[in-house]
Amino acid sequence: MMDHQSGQGFNSYGSDLNVLAETSEKHDKVDGSISNNLELCAVEDERKDRVLPPPPPTREGCQAMVRMTLQDGGKWVVTKFVKEHTHKLMSPSEVPWRRSGKHLISEDEKDRRIRALSLELYNERQKYKRRCAAYEEQINMILNDVERHTEHISKKVADVVRNIREIEEEKSESNGK
Repeated sequence: MMDHQSGQGFNSYGSDLNVLAETSEKHDKVDGSISNNLELCAVEDERKDRVLPPPPPTREGCQAMVRMTLQDGGKWVVTKFVKEHTHKLMSPSEVPWRRSGKHLISEDEKDRRIRALSLELYNERQKYKRRCAAYEEQINMILNDVERHTEHISKKVADVVRNIREIEEEKSESNGK
């Protein structure tokens, strides 16, 4: 994406002369901000390292460019400017329209996307609620099993204690006779 302040230079200059511009930015600040911006004439010769058929030429070895650097004070400074083009300049009707780096989305598309994401969020919440209900049911089953087991063990312990008392009583009665 091109910084608004730095990107106006060659694009404005290029549109005045009816030429294409292409931008190269360098992000080397800690916060990711652009520190260098290189804008070139976008007419060049064909690339030779392609496997697919080459696209139409975009540059024909033209050296026209503007290089800008962001200074510490926050100002953009032109550090290099080459005005001469090595090709015939186009008429305004010949200059192809080039999108900016920003993706423009219509309000309808934004609304559709919001509805889709809202539905997705609703479905995820419902899935989460069903999963929580299933976990709660399983935990309650486990707790009920533990409670029944505890009651069973308590009865067994009570039976053992009762049996021990009976045996002790029988021993003490037999010793007392």
